[in-house]
Amino acid sequence: MLKLISLLLLLPPAAPCAAAQSQLYTVKNGFTVSVPAGWVREAEPFGLTDLEKGVFGAGFLSPGGGQFPSRISVDYYAPGNLENGTYEKYIRRHSRPPLGASLDGKVYGGVKNGRAGNYYARVFDRKTFQFFPPRSLNAKKVFFYEKFYVVPASRGFYVLRLTAPMTTARAAAKMFDAVAASFIPMIR
Repeated sequence: MLKLISLLLLLPPAAPCAAAQSQLYTVKNGFTVSVPAGWVREAEPFGLTDLEKGVFGAGFLSPGGGQFPSRISVDYYAPGNLENGTYEKYIRRHSRPPLGASLDGKVYGGVKNGRAGNYYARVFDRKTFQFFPPRSLNAKKVFFYEKFYVVPASRGFYVLRLTAPMTTARAAAKMFDAVAASFIPMIR
């Protein structure tokens, strides 16, 4: 009996249910997603407003990410947006190398059919890198994994995007797939 109690004390505590580990986030007239607990909303960037760009959404940063936290963003691109125009153009721009051949070592996955929530999506991923600090003689090459869900809508389209350092990519991708599974667009 004493051995059984000792063994039970050594076991990790049971994980709380998944619903308690997520927070619901809604963009008015845009979408609803369930974001992992502890992830914080990214500050709004300077420059054009969402209305001026025609892109509405939010980005979330992972807790304890250090210098390179994982990032999940969910955005709605309105018709006539200044960034990508149509979902086909967005996919073309992000799913393959700019010059048609990956000369710099970046790896692009194929575009597949998938689902974000209960909605049709085009899904693709890529492995890229960036130098940190930028424009430095002593820059360090940091590798990232990116995954995209592009969801066409009757007016515009949605993009769910994960950017994670390769060191945490597997765990971040699991959380991202859960976010994508919870996705509910307001414009269909």
